[in-house]
Amino acid sequence: AMAIGFQLLFVLLWLGRKDGPAAMAWLIAVGIVWVATRANALLFIGVLACVEAALERFARPALLRTGLLLACAIAAYKIIVTLTGNHGQLVLFNFVFVDKPDGLAFPNPGFDPVGYVRAIVYGLFEAATQFPEFFLCIGALGWIVVENGRPLLQGHPPKDRDALIVATAMLLAIGGHFLLYPAAWERFFVGY
Repeated sequence: AMAIGFQLLFVLLWLGRKDGPAAMAWLIAVGIVWVATRANALLFIGVLACVEAALERFARPALLRTGLLLACAIAAYKIIVTLTGNHGQLVLFNFVFVDKPDGLAFPNPGFDPVGYVRAIVYGLFEAATQFPEFFLCIGALGWIVVENGRPLLQGHPPKDRDALIVATAMLLAIGGHFLLYPAAWERFFVGY
């Protein structure tokens, strides 16, 4: 619940413009706390920063702003991982979905491509049969991206720049998160 609260605050601060050092400091602080409460927040922050920089055509102010935000989020993640020990994302992925060893006492840090493909197929099947809202969410976000991004194809500005950036970031973060953890469980995606 804390992570969702920090995520909402982060998005509200991001939507409220990041111009000025005080606004940027608040955005970075909330981003760090959000990453501290939920490590996969780093995925959304990274995708959001890349999408915003790309939409701004990699202009220097956008690159500085998004680069600083992303660097601080990565630093927070690295500090937390260093302090908490060796429970990396690949180890947890294998523990939860692929190998299912007896507890975290014996994690398998290796990667099994066959097990990964099996987990992806099972995750898609599970999403289709038990979590249809997963596909509804992806469809709705895709529609928002297409509708707001269509003017870009003709060289015009998007209908709603912020909606385009947030919806694109959410869509890519959901896809990236599903590729890392192929399950459509609500607890993985409630934050997006």
